[in-house]
Amino acid sequence: GVIYQNIAEADKKIESVKANLLKAIEAYVRAVTIQSGDFDANLNLSVCYYQLEKYDLAEQYCKAAIEIDSKSAAAYSNLGIIYDCQGRLYDAISAYKASLEIDTHQGEILLNLGSTYMRQGRLKQAVSTFELASNELPEHSAPWEQIGACYFHLGQEQQAFEAYQKAVTLNSKSAIAHRGMGVIHMTRFLRDRNQTTLRDQALEEWNISLEIQSDQQDLIKLVEKYRPKPITQPTVA
Repeated sequence: GVIYQNIAEADKKIESVKANLLKAIEAYVRAVTIQSGDFDANLNLSVCYYQLEKYDLAEQYCKAAIEIDSKSAAAYSNLGIIYDCQGRLYDAISAYKASLEIDTHQGEILLNLGSTYMRQGRLKQAVSTFELASNELPEHSAPWEQIGACYFHLGQEQQAFEAYQKAVTLNSKSAIAHRGMGVIHMTRFLRDRNQTTLRDQALEEWNISLEIQSDQQDLIKLVEKYRPKPITQPTVA
């Protein structure tokens, strides 16, 4: 089961991935049939079903793993992710918190929890959670990118800008942070269109973001919308 699962994770062809996950599932089911109390077999079964987007079965085997080992932070975090994918946000939060009670030093799970709070519109809780994530992931820009987004939606532009700046300091290739700084510059420009420097700064940040990640169609449209029209030289008849 593990070998098939590893092959699936290494493969890039969708059909091959699916075929190997199904083979892994077949092997794990046999293992669980032989020994129902095997924690790894149940948890790995859950992961395979999750990857196939069969969330009901993923939940079933993840809960079975938790019954076998209720002190597994990984099992609870996996359950939280499964709930998240089903849109069961409160259940996801409960699972993430259970995982963090077992092991508080999980930066990625804190990111997941913060993102779930954001989806609920609970932005202050999200900021606090992302700040904890930043302590666990001091070299990663992701917590600060999300903190910037939260502060912007809370109407705290300066705090948002500073968070995006921190993200860029940690990762100069953060398309999200450059985009965010551009949005703040443009928001300020639209309040006072005489400050064209703000517009130019916004466009530059957006251009940098697009150079890093070009498939941002909405951002391309904004650049086209606010880019100053080129000055044409007069012609002599």
